[in-house]
Amino acid sequence: MKVVQNSGFTLVEVLISAIILFSAIAVTSQIYKQVSFSSKKASDVTRSAQLSYIAIDLIKAKLQSAKVASTDQSLYMDELELNGVDFNWVAKRQDRVSPAPDFDDINPPGKMFSLFQVTVTSSVNDNFQFKVMVWD
Repeated sequence: MKVVQNSGFTLVEVLISAIILFSAIAVTSQIYKQVSFSSKKASDVTRSAQLSYIAIDLIKAKLQSAKVASTDQSLYMDELELNGVDFNWVAKRQDRVSPAPDFDDINPPGKMFSLFQVTVTSSVNDNFQFKVMVWD
């Protein structure tokens, strides 16, 4: 009598290994999806923060070049667009001050400086505020 030796895997072994393989693939794809989402979000926040610093510099320059310190207008509004991101801003004058007088000044200097509270609304992130001092 001959003994027949079967070589290979049984159906149960193949099914169990397939379940393990597909479970590992599903978990890996979920992890990849979360990492990809987090990476995009971090990239967007970084881009927005970089553009916000540029927007602050442009707003300061615009207020300075408009000679707003010498006018009586107390509210300024404008908008700008940087790399596809819209920034709307409102500058509200908080105070007008004069420079410190020199010891030999007979007449005190006029009010040459204005302090503005600037509120910026961005199309991609939260609002932010800053203060800026401009002069004539």
